[in-house]
Order: sequence, then structure tokens, then C-alpha cells
Amino acid sequence: MANDTTLVEGPEYEDDDDQMANDTTLVEDPEYEDDDDQMANGTTLVEGPEYEDDDQESSGKAPDLSHAEKNELLLNMAREYHTRQESFTQIQGDWSESEIALLQKLNMRGFEPLLPEHWMMDFNTIPEPLFTEKDQEVLINSASGRDFRATKALASLLSLGVRVREKIDTSLPPEGTIRREIESYIKWSEIDGRLTTDHHVPVLTVATTKPGQDIQEVVDIVTAKLHALARRYRDKWRIHSTVEASRSKDPADTVKDEYAHDLPTLYGMVISHTVVTFVSHTTAVPYMPVRSIALFDFGDDEHDVWNGFAVAILVVMVRNYLMGLHKFESGTKGAGETKKSDPDA
Repeated sequence: MANDTTLVEGPEYEDDDDQMANDTTLVEDPEYEDDDDQMANGTTLVEGPEYEDDDQESSGKAPDLSHAEKNELLLNMAREYHTRQESFTQIQGDWSESEIALLQKLNMRGFEPLLPEHWMMDFNTIPEPLFTEKDQEVLINSASGRDFRATKALASLLSLGVRVREKIDTSLPPEGTIRREIESYIKWSEIDGRLTTDHHVPVLTVATTKPGQDIQEVVDIVTAKLHALARRYRDKWRIHSTVEASRSKDPADTVKDEYAHDLPTLYGMVISHTVVTFVSHTTAVPYMPVRSIALFDFGDDEHDVWNGFAVAILVVMVRNYLMGLHKFESGTKGAGETKKSDPDA
């Protein structure tokens, strides 16, 4: 599969344990004094819902509660739902619509539907509120209608944490296991979205760290990779540009460019030990550094499902974007060919 036909840009490996020496990326994992600090310095730690009973998450079944306890539980969930919704009014900085949409979906995992109702039998341990019969509320689905493959891919992703901890328990590096599972889910999304034969510029890259590699070195590498992808999108869709905009490194000069399509936000998944960090880059602003959006620790046995959903959310959002982009480009190409063949045009 060629690089231009995939969602993920990255090299091939003969050795599964080769951790992407020169093509890898690393974003230094943010440190938190308080686990509830969810938007410090432009970096977010997005967690799933908390459970008083640890067995509730794994079984998916609610414990036996009195009427009063059920009411209190529902009230607490409603409060948490509104708290998470209101947190987005506190976002500071120049965030793109795509970044905000991603953050919102990540932050609301467990508090709003994600899956189609007819998948409930395949995921009988997932809480019912995550399923819906309303198509417009579903995010994680099969665009091709091949539900068996879609549910199989998602089930494997949701169980990733178990396999990661098995690697840790046997003193083996977990990065390769995480990378292979994420890339497998991405490949499913490519096939499901019928994107494998379309020549798109990638918008998502996956990379793993290599032990002993200098942090700043790989930060520079991921920044350069995303800058290169961003440049390809600007060159592809630019319809007007000034000399100043093409030569200057001042982000303010980008307003002189005009594009045939809105420029995308690019994303990366950076795997470091058991942690997967999501990073982003705004294509419309050249030379901007990457921004860390959220991190998820697959070594945490209390958040296996929610960490898996986080990866699925980003991958499916990328799939949906590229499907929409293909539709736009096909329409533009068709209109151009019609105009060219029309003698009266």
C-alpha cells in the first residue's frame, strides 16, 4: 500500500521490534501534580468515567442499587456531564474546529453515545448509554456496512491494554504491540472507507520511541514530518499566493494565501512505553510547533476500554474526513471534466 493511499504515513519494518529509529517521533509526556489538571499549558489528560466499583467497568453491569442510590448515581453523572461540557468554554488559544471536536469526543467518552445499537450484542460489557439507534449520534461505525469486520477490529483494540500489561509482566517492550494494534485498526478504517485506492495526502502518522533516543531530536523529526505534510496540502490546494507569503516564515503572512479547500489539522499518535500521546499541527500556519492534545496509558488496567475508544475516535474521525475529502475532490474533478467537454462552456 503506497504512502499516498493510506491514512498513516510511515516506513515499513522487517523487524516488528524495530522502534522506528530515524523516522520516529516522540513528544515528552506531560507531568501532572494533580490528575484532575486536564488543560494545563495547552496539554490535556483525558480520562474515562470513574467507577466506585472496579468490577463495573469490566462487567458492564450496574450493581444492585436502591431507588435513592440510583437517583444519586444519575444525578452525579449528570453533574459530571455538564462539568465536562462546560470545560470547553475554558479552552484558551487558537484551537482548530477539528481539534475542539476531537477533544470534545475524547472528553465525553462514557457520557454520550458512540456505537450503533445493533452492536450491543457484540459488546455486552459496554454500558448501554454508549449505544444509540440514532445514526446521527453514532461516531464509531462501519461506513461500508461490514459490521462483522468493524466489531472485530474494535474488540481487538479495546483489549489492547491486557496484551500491553502481559508484555510488561514478562519484561518485554510494549511499544511494538501497541503500534501493531493501532496500525491494524487504521488499516481496517482505510478498507472500510474505501480509501486504499485514492491518492490522499496523509493526515495521521503513528510513531514509536526508541530507547536512548534524544527527546529533542525526535521532537524535531515529528515537527518536520508534519510541516512537510502541511506543505503538501498548501501546495495542493493553493489557488493564489503572493511572493511574500511563499518566502516569509512569519505565520501572519499566510493570510495572503487562498485555497480551494479548507486546510486540515494533522495528527500524530506517539507511542512511548505504555503511553500513547495525541499531537496535532495546524496546516494553515507554517512552521508552528506540534501541540500535545491528550495522553492515554495502556498500562492502566482501569481504563482499557476508554483508552481503546480514544484511539478509535481519532482514527474514525480521520477516516470520515478523508471520505468527505474524496467526495469533494471527485465532485471537483467531475465538474472540471464536464466543463472541458461542453463546447458551449
